[in-house]
Amino acid sequence: MKQLLKGTTVLALLVGTFIGSMPVLAQSQPIRTPIQLAEASNSPLSTEDLQKFANAAVRVIIIKNQALRQIGAAIKNQGFSPERFEAIVKAERSQTALNPALTDDEKQKLAALDSQIKTIEQQAQNLMRQEVEAQSLNPQRFQEISKMVKEDRELRQQVENLIKKQVEELQNSSTNE
Repeated sequence: MKQLLKGTTVLALLVGTFIGSMPVLAQSQPIRTPIQLAEASNSPLSTEDLQKFANAAVRVIIIKNQALRQIGAAIKNQGFSPERFEAIVKAERSQTALNPALTDDEKQKLAALDSQIKTIEQQAQNLMRQEVEAQSLNPQRFQEISKMVKEDRELRQQVENLIKKQVEELQNSSTNE
């Protein structure tokens, strides 16, 4: 658990990435409650839904970070430097020639790595789904709320505050262990 919480600094930084890197609310705008925001968007969104979303979002971010670390370790274990792997991915995405070209050994390692990455991603997806459902949200509802949060600065600020509070609580509980 302490290992997970060491990443909470990264987690705090990723909150903006997860929710979207939009500007903070202007001071002059009135603060609206989640219910008022939901009424404005014609979608029912309770304070409880918002809290459930924030709880699930923290867990989803932790799982994503763990998966990224596992993928990074798998890349390293296959003998690829981060630079070489990035060059391979860029060449593949842009459908341009790789210089230097892939060796037969690299091709074999990439095939093994592809399988490992798919497994890691599938496990992460399953864990994220479980965490969302543990908050009494289904994945579709989580996505709906996520979209609302991305589109509404006030709602996004409320969720960011809920997530920051949760991260602080996690950090405090880890220092007490």
